[in-house]
Amino acid sequence: MSVAAEITKAAGGAWIDNGIVTELKLYGSAQYAVIDLGGKLVEAKVPGHLRGPVTAGASVQIIGDSNTRVILGVLSEFPWITAGFAASSGWSIDYAGYRWSMGPYISIVVRVLRTGSTITASSTGHLADTPVLTAPAGCLPAAWPINWIPFVWRTSWSIGGGYVDPTTGILQLTDLHPNASISSGDQMHMQATYPI
Repeated sequence: MSVAAEITKAAGGAWIDNGIVTELKLYGSAQYAVIDLGGKLVEAKVPGHLRGPVTAGASVQIIGDSNTRVILGVLSEFPWITAGFAASSGWSIDYAGYRWSMGPYISIVVRVLRTGSTITASSTGHLADTPVLTAPAGCLPAAWPINWIPFVWRTSWSIGGGYVDPTTGILQLTDLHPNASISSGDQMHMQATYPI
């Protein structure tokens, strides 16, 4: 397994990744190693997630068990991943991307254009759940305690709420200002950040 695979375990079994220790750190009484995994720097607890000699310059292996995700502090920035997003009917994607960050967290950032008919909220601001796009499986949590991950969206004229379905990756709009509308040609921005 490699950092290119976003430091998640191989399905159905243990995994191992090799790297070079660049330095050792203490956080209170806990020792951590900073490890270079092919150009990405990660931090792993010693000895909990490592096997091999843990000294600066040493080659080590990061290990993970079956059904376990090892949480690593990512010290270098991961790139935005834009592949795998699909627009729902009535929308086109101007930009859609996600990336990992320290925590670890996932952030999804989306800018879409309404190409379908006008969507109008009720006098209370309610909308029937309206799908905008589907995010790729790589940015979805392995488990989530409730049915949705909330986000806020905005156009030049309005603002509202929605959610990411953690099992399907569908981003849905649920509300906007009372009696407000989203018309063909309107641009919309959405963002969601959540722990993995």
